[in-house]
Amino acid sequence: SAFRELTEKQDGGSWLIRVQKLDKATGNKWADTSEMLWDYEFAPITHGKNLPNAGNLYGYSDIEGIIDLQDKYNEAQSNVNKILSLQAWAQKYIIGGKFPRTKDGAGGEYLDVGPDKALEISNENAKIGVLQPSGDLASSRQFANDIRRDIFDIAGCVDSETVKDKVGALTNFGLRVLFKNELAKNATKQLLYGDLLLNVNNRLLKLSGFDGADADPGKVVFGDPLPVDDREEIATVKEEIALGLLSLETGAKRRNIDWEIEQERKAKEKAESATLGGDMIRNFLAGK
Repeated sequence: SAFRELTEKQDGGSWLIRVQKLDKATGNKWADTSEMLWDYEFAPITHGKNLPNAGNLYGYSDIEGIIDLQDKYNEAQSNVNKILSLQAWAQKYIIGGKFPRTKDGAGGEYLDVGPDKALEISNENAKIGVLQPSGDLASSRQFANDIRRDIFDIAGCVDSETVKDKVGALTNFGLRVLFKNELAKNATKQLLYGDLLLNVNNRLLKLSGFDGADADPGKVVFGDPLPVDDREEIATVKEEIALGLLSLETGAKRRNIDWEIEQERKAKEKAESATLGGDMIRNFLAGK
C-alpha cells in the first residue's frame, strides 16, 4: 500500500487536508481515506531554503557542484589502492639461473615465489633482482589530494588538513580570517533559517490562541559559531569600558552575564560583609 497527503487551499482561505491510499483494494488508484479542514489562513506546513536560489523551492544544496568531484576522488583513491595491491610484493627476476619449481602432483611443475617463500638457487653465478614498480604512487596520491582540496573549496569549507599543524598558534582573529567563507555561508543560513523559525513561532502562538502583538514571535539570536578566547574577549571589554565606549551592564551582557542577577548577588554579599564587619567591631569592643 502507498499513502499520500494533499493540502489544498479553499476559496474561503482555509485549507483542506486529504489523506489518500493506493493498493489493490482501491483498484490501484488513489482514493480518499480521510480529510480534515485546516481553518487558518496559513498552511499547516512551512518551509525554508538551505541557500538562496530564486529558481528552486529548497535553495542550493551544500553539495551543489561537488558530486562529480566526489566520484573523481573515489576513483583516484581506488587507483591508489590498486597500485598498492599490485606493488605490495615486488616481483623478483633471475639472470643466469632458474628459480626452483614445485611439483603440482599431476606430473607438472609450477613456480612458487610468494613473499613468504625462501629461494634456493643451485647456480652460484646467477643474479637475482627485483622489478621496480612502474605505477607512480606519489603522483596518484597527490592527484587525489588535489581533488579533495577542490571539493572543500567549492563547498566553501576549510580543509582541516591545511590547518592541523597551525591550530595551536591561531588567534581568534586568525580563525575568523581562515573561516571567513564558512562564516559567510553560516550567516546566510542563519538569515534563512531565522525567518523560518520566526514563522513557526508565530504560527504556534496563533494555534495556541494568541493574536496580534501577543503572537509576536520575538527574535532569533544565534551564538558565535567559533570558539572564543575568554582572555581576549575580557581584555577587549575591559579596554572599551576604560575608554568610556561601553557601560558595565553592556560589558556584562557581552560576557553572557545576567546583569540584574549579579547586581542582586553583589548587593547581598556587600550586606553580609557589612554585617560581618559590624559583628567583628562589636566583639572587639566587648573584649571578645
